[in-house]
Amino acid sequence: MTPPPIHQGPLTRRQLFVGVAGTAGLVMGTGGVVLAQNRGTEAAIVPTAAPEHFGRAWMVLATEDDAAKARARAAGATHGHVRAFWDQLQPTAGATVDPAPVLREIEAVRSAGLQVCLEVCLQYPPAFVLTGVQKLRDQFGTEWAPAQHSGGNIRDWVWSDVGRGYVADFIDQLFGRLDWSRIERVKLGGMTKGELQYPSSEKRPQFWAYSAAAQAMCPVPGHVLTPADPATGAGRGWTKTDQTFATWYVQSLVEWMNWLIARFRRHFSGPVYVMHPGAGIRPVSQTPTSPRQAYNYQINLGSGLDWDASIAAYPDAQVRPYTTWIDADHFWGKGGFSLVEDGNGAPWWALMVIARKYGRAGRMWGENTGGQSAADLLQIVRQQAVAHGYEGLAWLDDASLRSGPGARYSDLAAAIASP
Repeated sequence: MTPPPIHQGPLTRRQLFVGVAGTAGLVMGTGGVVLAQNRGTEAAIVPTAAPEHFGRAWMVLATEDDAAKARARAAGATHGHVRAFWDQLQPTAGATVDPAPVLREIEAVRSAGLQVCLEVCLQYPPAFVLTGVQKLRDQFGTEWAPAQHSGGNIRDWVWSDVGRGYVADFIDQLFGRLDWSRIERVKLGGMTKGELQYPSSEKRPQFWAYSAAAQAMCPVPGHVLTPADPATGAGRGWTKTDQTFATWYVQSLVEWMNWLIARFRRHFSGPVYVMHPGAGIRPVSQTPTSPRQAYNYQINLGSGLDWDASIAAYPDAQVRPYTTWIDADHFWGKGGFSLVEDGNGAPWWALMVIARKYGRAGRMWGENTGGQSAADLLQIVRQQAVAHGYEGLAWLDDASLRSGPGARYSDLAAAIASP
C-alpha cells in the first residue's frame, strides 16, 4: 500500500472538517500528521444499520466471554455490548487498525440472539497517543493523566488538531472495515469513561481548557473564572468575560460531540446514544450567581455537564440521551423534581426533563453505576427511570451479576419479567 503524503505544517480544524465530509481523510504516522489520499474517487458510502429494536430493551455490560452472553440472553437481555478498545486494535503509530476482535465479537453477540450495541473506547488510547498528544490542563497548571486502567486516560482531542487526527485515523479505519448492517445502535461520548464530559473536578472547580491548543482557540485567552465561595456556595461576582469563557468551554465539548457523531454518520444510520454522566447543571437552582449553588454550578461546568446545550445541538432525530446514573435517587427526600426545586431531581429525571424540552425523551436509555442491590434494580424498573419512560436499561456488569454482593442474574430476570 502506497503511504499517503506527509502534510507539512500544523493541521487546521478546517482540514479536519473536510475529512468528515469525505474529500480528505486523516492518518497519523510515526513522522507526524499526514493526510490520506483524496477520497473523491472512492465509491460513496451509504450509511446503514441493523433493523431497529422497539420497546423495552435490556443489556448486560462487559460480556466479552461467550458464557456471559448466554447468561445475559437467558435472563432476558435484548442487546449485547461490543467494545472496540483503541489500545488493542491499533497499538503502533501509523499501523493499520485490526478490526478482527470487533468483528468476532459482533458475530458472537448476534449468534447469542442479541442485537449489537457498539461502543468505541477512546478512553483507552495506545501509548503512542499518550506520548504524542498534549494533556488536558486546568487553570492551576494541573495536567490530566490518570492510570490507563481507570478508563479516563484521555488526551486533548477537543482542541488539539493532532489529537483529532489520531482519533480520526483510528475510527475511520475501523469503521471502514465493519459491516454496519449488523450493528443496531451505538453508545458515544469519547471522553473520560467513554462519556461526554471533561475530567471531573477534585476538591475545587477545574476547567480543562488551558492546554496550548485550547488557549490558542479561547476567545479570552488566559482568563480564569471568578471563583465561587466554597464554604457558602455563593457566587462572588460574574463578568461578561466569565460568561464568554463558560459559553465557549461548553460549546467546545458540544462541537466535539457533533464531530464524533459525524464520523459515525458516514457509515451508520441507526440510533446514536450520547452518554451523559453525573448530575448535570440545574438551570434554576445552579447559576453563576446562585446564593448557595454557584459553587456546584462551577463544579458541573468544569465537567461540561450542560445537558441543555448538548441536547439542543443533537444533529439528527436518531441521536438520543443516555444517562450513566440511572440508579440515583432524588437528592433529598422523595419530593421528586420540579422546575422550582430542580436541584432535587435524580440525574435520570433531570436528563429526561431536558430531553422532553427538545422532543428527545421517547427512546432514552441508561446504565447503573455498579454494585446496586436486587431491591435497587426493582426500584429502577417499577418506580424510577424505567417506570417513568426509559426504554432501555444496561446493567454493570456480568461479573457482578454472576458472583457479586448485589443484584444477581436471577434478580435481573425477575426485573425484566416484571410487568
